[in-house]
Amino acid sequence: MEEEETPKRAVVLTPPMTLEGGWSEEHRPPNLMQRIFSLFKNVRPGSNLSHFQLPPLFNMPKSQLQCYGETVYCIGVDMLGRCSKGRSSLDRFVSVVAWSVSTNRPPIFGLAPYNPVLGETHHVTNGSLNVLLEQVSHHPPVSALHATDLKENVELIWCQYPVPRFNGTCVEAVIHGKRLLKLSKFGETYEMNSPNLLIRLLPIPGIDWTGNVKIRCENSGLEADLCYRGHNFLGFGGNHSVNGKIIQSKSSKVLYEIQGHWDKFVTMKDMHSGDITVLYDAKEVISMLKTPILKDAEGVAESESVVVWGGVSLGILSKDWERAREEKRSVEERERRLARERKSRGMVWSPKHFSLAHTKDGGWDCWPVQDSVPPAPIPHNPTSNGRRFLHKLPQKMNHRLSVSASVSATPPPVAVVDSAGGPSDLVRSILSKVEGTDRGVRLAEEGHREVDELASRLKRFCVDEPVKCPLIFGEWDVVYCSVPTSPGGGYRSAFGRLVFKTNEMVQVVEAPDTIGNRVSFSAFGFLDGEVSLKGKLKVLDDKWIQVVFEPPHLKIGSLDFQYGGESEVKLEITYIDEKIRLGKGSRGSLFVFRRRG
Repeated sequence: MEEEETPKRAVVLTPPMTLEGGWSEEHRPPNLMQRIFSLFKNVRPGSNLSHFQLPPLFNMPKSQLQCYGETVYCIGVDMLGRCSKGRSSLDRFVSVVAWSVSTNRPPIFGLAPYNPVLGETHHVTNGSLNVLLEQVSHHPPVSALHATDLKENVELIWCQYPVPRFNGTCVEAVIHGKRLLKLSKFGETYEMNSPNLLIRLLPIPGIDWTGNVKIRCENSGLEADLCYRGHNFLGFGGNHSVNGKIIQSKSSKVLYEIQGHWDKFVTMKDMHSGDITVLYDAKEVISMLKTPILKDAEGVAESESVVVWGGVSLGILSKDWERAREEKRSVEERERRLARERKSRGMVWSPKHFSLAHTKDGGWDCWPVQDSVPPAPIPHNPTSNGRRFLHKLPQKMNHRLSVSASVSATPPPVAVVDSAGGPSDLVRSILSKVEGTDRGVRLAEEGHREVDELASRLKRFCVDEPVKCPLIFGEWDVVYCSVPTSPGGGYRSAFGRLVFKTNEMVQVVEAPDTIGNRVSFSAFGFLDGEVSLKGKLKVLDDKWIQVVFEPPHLKIGSLDFQYGGESEVKLEITYIDEKIRLGKGSRGSLFVFRRRG
């Protein structure tokens, strides 16, 4: 990108994406869903959105280059530096897997960063870590990153480009390219890809990371397979989840099993010893991150993201949308003008800090030009190191996660005590308190506490091994949940309930191991619809079950299709009899199911 003199420029830095959402929620534009649907009314399913231009109403005040860079230098714990501190190749590989998980930051639905212009750069230093990014191609939009930590002998080369497509009910941005992480003093190179970004428009708006990530180190012969799953429509599992394993490549021996949620914590189970440790704790790594500090605004190059988009960012932050539109139009027109000038002169643009080449599979590869001089860096304000990264979990959780069993058709004894305060009285009290509350939505906080207390008392009367009780089979109505969005996801949120009125919410459990969830609803008060999920049940121990669901199936009006990916849920059965079943989700949500008929 050629430099031009400008009479005045704005240099704007904004908070990074963090566990709390990063950029302030108050800057969201009004009537968000109406505006989003208006964008896609003339776009056909299957369309490539690589050249799709968003108005600044839908932009967050930062470039995509900054978002990539922040995943490396904006972090509460030095996850990258830890990769070189492991005593063994396996220890280092585990640290690389944890670092890979840490690069997933919570996106904000309805807001996207700016598409970087050709030649745009972003350069930041954080202690001994130096990070440089450049937009090395505009069509397709390829971004390159080179990071070095001389103190820890770590080098990171990152080349990727998103290809977003509109699929009718969602936009999926498939992230092409790869990352190379090099630990020079051990002679180890780790190669990995990135998960994809899925933006759901229907039936319930939402955004999440999905897809498969493979991490491999040829030097040590270790591999990791991770699977990211997003929130499904019914909300019974899969929200921000990541599952996978670490294996020895030659023998295919599984060394560790990985499971958890990238926005909470991810656990790692040693398949030899059965020990479970916390691989990744999102709260200590990507919570309350600080904004980089700019020490010398005059020394920042004209190609830097904070300068290129400074005027647009000021317009967005001040909610001066007319100014934001004009500033963004100016940036885009300048980009088109420079492209026309190069074409008229027969010039071919080449990156300043990276070399770029096509790969055999039709993709792109890049590597840093060693003798290039990067622009002046933006110093970063480092945060504290936080706690240790491997924590021993309580023995109770270790046992629960490591034990497996199977459903039995032999009926165990069921408690039938009916004295004052006995099971029947408690069941009647619970059902009376949740009746007419729209499955707990309209229940006051005090009422939720009372239901929770009654459920705790009723738990004492539960049979010894409820997962083996044949009473679990049959059709059940979901009549209560302590967290409205747990059974139904975003459409049970305050906004979702304005659009979707729930008619029925049913769970069917069939022998020996099949579960079906079905929700019927009315959209906008006149359009009937139904969403269903089918899953396989697996017993983890005498109280806990796991269900892996197939992609949800949606019927609404004349539409009838399957969408999304697989999801899973863990549920503890805390009480069951002929009338009701109580369950506690892995995140603490209390469910009350009442038998139909």
